[in-house]
Amino acid sequence: MVRSIPDRRFERAGADLWRTEKMPVADAVLGITLEVPTMEGHASVTVPPGTQPDSLLRLRGKGLPEFGGGTGDLYVRIQLQVPQQPSPQEQALYRQLRALAIGSR
Repeated sequence: MVRSIPDRRFERAGADLWRTEKMPVADAVLGITLEVPTMEGHASVTVPPGTQPDSLLRLRGKGLPEFGGGTGDLYVRIQLQVPQQPSPQEQALYRQLRALAIGSR
């Protein structure tokens, strides 16, 4: 008897897989290329500049095989990491960013 062992890197919804990737706020603002795990190894996914929290990125065909043919997709949900204890230098930079944002309103 063959048993299926769940892969803790993903959540499954039919043939589609879901994964959450955490990233610093700066990466979401500026954009970044992430390496995410897939069932076959890893894949590169581009996070565009200005990505918002809980955004979904879709990697077509990177899910599980579907009954009758085809392959599901891998969905990557972006979760932002906000520094809990920013250094004094980080605090100063965030204050500068806030001042720039207020000045542009």
